[in-house]
Amino acid sequence: MKRLALAAGAVFAMAGGAIAAPVNLNQVGADAKWVIHANVDGFRGSELGKFILQKVSTGKENDKINALTALIGSDPRTDLSGITAYGPSNG
Repeated sequence: MKRLALAAGAVFAMAGGAIAAPVNLNQVGADAKWVIHANVDGFRGSELGKFILQKVSTGKENDKINALTALIGSDPRTDLSGITAYGPSNG
């Protein structure tokens, strides 16, 4: 889990202007030992975000995202505003 947190932090640090909106702590469990929050709207507007969206909107990646969109009824490229993850342990 630490590797995932470090990787997520590195990606969002490279995103430049993607400053995360405040986390709604009322939605985080009281036993949370760690919290990761990403402002996807801000990331989408960054140079890195634009590059990634361009790459996943063509070819096989686009087909996979279109299948996911059909399955869940929402396109993560446009409909996702933010992600918050948390957990009760450090391991």
